[in-house]
Amino acid sequence: MHDDLETKVRQRAYEMRENESRTASERHWLEAEREVTEEAENAAVSRWAAPVSGTYVEESNEAARTAGKPYEAAAPGVAHRPRPVRAG
Repeated sequence: MHDDLETKVRQRAYEMRENESRTASERHWLEAEREVTEEAENAAVSRWAAPVSGTYVEESNEAARTAGKPYEAAAPGVAHRPRPVRAG
């Protein structure tokens, strides 16, 4: 009788471990899926928000960074922003 009890306990422990393993695997899958999706969305937003090379937006942003911000940097996607008149 003792052997039957031990066998049942062993079987139940195995079942519990297998269920836990599947649950952990599902949690890992969902977490990985969330991370990869978030990373892809962030990359898409970064590409969209970055100024295009050689445009007025990029030039004015660079000028603002290097010249102590004499005028406001142009926002991404703005085709043209009037340059301020500098008093001499």
